[in-house]
Amino acid sequence: MDRLLKFFKQQLTLTHIYRIPVRIDYSWFLVFVALTWLSAISIPNSLVENYVAKFILGGSAILIFFVSIFLHEFAHAFIARREGIEVLEILLHPFGGLARLRREPDTPQAEFRIAIAGPIASFLIAFIFLGLWKADSGNTGHHRSAHRQNTWQYLSPGLTGNRPASTLSVPRRLCGPSSQRSRNDGS
Repeated sequence: MDRLLKFFKQQLTLTHIYRIPVRIDYSWFLVFVALTWLSAISIPNSLVENYVAKFILGGSAILIFFVSIFLHEFAHAFIARREGIEVLEILLHPFGGLARLRREPDTPQAEFRIAIAGPIASFLIAFIFLGLWKADSGNTGHHRSAHRQNTWQYLSPGLTGNRPASTLSVPRRLCGPSSQRSRNDGS
């Protein structure tokens, strides 16, 4: 059992984008298979009868979701770089991610710009799907329903920072008095 847990805690480097390593947990593959299966079985036979097609559609939807998580985290990393902060890696978990920075931003304004970049990227993705949904407004079939679902699927990560039941992408300095202490005040 310990071997299995250690295996799923390991990470795989997918690529480097602008010299930033992009890594995923091995557990991502297990979640990808499970979510693809759940997506595939939720497609009614009245829309798609072929099970292979259902799994291809389900897998495609889950990949798009994971790409949106990457774009959210990449937006944080991109702005951090513009602020002169080295980005160590982008780590993608099954339901969220993390852009690890070498150091904290120098000012609250810089921290805010870095923190807000991810939700802005998620909102842009949601608006793209909203545009697709509106462009497809004459269609009352499956595609319109899929665009509506994708719009809300990508709008909600913008609000939650891609971390369900976790913290928002909000700077520490906006979280309250206890988070506003200086790094040099001994706390």
